[in-house]
Amino acid sequence: MKVRKRIIAMLSAALFTASCIPSTLHSVVHAADSSFISKIAQEYEDFFRTTDDAYQTYLREQTKLYQQFLDQHRLEFKSIHDQLNDDLRQMSITLEADILELENTYGSRNDKLRAYRQAANKNSIGSAMDLYEDIIDKNSIGSPMDQYEDAIDPNTIGSAMDQYEDAVDPNSIGSAMDQYEDAVDPNSIGSPMDQFEDASDIHSIGSIMDQYEDGDITKPQAEQQMKQAKQNAVSAIESVKNNTTTMIENTRSRSAADILNKKTMLIQSALQQRKLTIQTLSDLRKNLTGTGITFPDFVIATNEIKVMIDGELQQYEQPPVAKGGYVLVPMRDIFERLGAEIEWNNKEQSVTAKKDSTTIYLKIGSKEAQINGAAQQLETEAQLVNQKTMVPLRFVSEALSAEVKWDGSTKTVYINTQTAEELTTE
Repeated sequence: MKVRKRIIAMLSAALFTASCIPSTLHSVVHAADSSFISKIAQEYEDFFRTTDDAYQTYLREQTKLYQQFLDQHRLEFKSIHDQLNDDLRQMSITLEADILELENTYGSRNDKLRAYRQAANKNSIGSAMDLYEDIIDKNSIGSPMDQYEDAIDPNTIGSAMDQYEDAVDPNSIGSAMDQYEDAVDPNSIGSPMDQFEDASDIHSIGSIMDQYEDGDITKPQAEQQMKQAKQNAVSAIESVKNNTTTMIENTRSRSAADILNKKTMLIQSALQQRKLTIQTLSDLRKNLTGTGITFPDFVIATNEIKVMIDGELQQYEQPPVAKGGYVLVPMRDIFERLGAEIEWNNKEQSVTAKKDSTTIYLKIGSKEAQINGAAQQLETEAQLVNQKTMVPLRFVSEALSAEVKWDGSTKTVYINTQTAEELTTE
């Protein structure tokens, strides 16, 4: 009996020892390379710093572009606001002097003069001058001037400028910039940077480097998998960045279009009401004296070059610009308005336009275009301005046989599609 117990004890000890052998042998066979682990950890740190620096640079660039956009529109708003209100003041001064002179002639109690005086009083609700003032008063809620001011105000929730500001603000949850920031943030769960950090971390259970340290995968396997993990992170972050750029550009374009619409509505409304106001005043004065009253022509000076096609004012996200003595116009907007189809080749940086039997081809940075295969020299090269293809004004005439004229005094491009006769640009 004692012999049997001794044998069982010996067998149990042997089995216990055998069960320990694989783990012991495994530890002997696999000794994790601490220098390799340190190398991978350093590669992650370097990648994080480089990627974060790129993000911070991008953020500064986009913020600067937004600030320039905001400053530009604030200056233009102030210019238009001041011009219109200066005109209102000058009209009031002229009317006050005229009324004073008429009172000396007809007496202040004359009914016709009283009607004229009331129409000329901008503080009289509903008067001719009051109607003009209401349109250009930024404090008159809902007026064209108020709507224009709101559009360029980043503090007006939902305004065009507010939407652009949000797009470039990483603190605006879900914004374009916030998505890019999240992608490069290792503390953002599931982000590309978070996934790469986890893969590099021996303390992250089940990660590539954790498996290597535990001996579940070999060093060559770990190296290959970490290389792929880094490529995945680079690709994912680049994709997010590209998407962020597209979202910001689209938002900027929509904001520019909305602001332009509000500005155009203000200018058209103000000039139309000014005309009606003058007509009303002139009729009332004529009813009194037999002669009306006139005021100097008023043209609002803006920094933007305007385009009129067949008598209609056009609105473009990217207005024409003057560069190197030449006026450059947005090719796609104008050519499509004139009935052409436009195709953009991003790889070649080229544009192809087709209308009826005419095919036009040109490349960005080139001073030569092709019209139905024949070379056509441009005054200056086609170029990108805010991602819009811009071509010399004269090229519109040469390419599509439209009548084109440039009025430098009003900074206006006139395009007439009713005749093929070309006017020399002035």
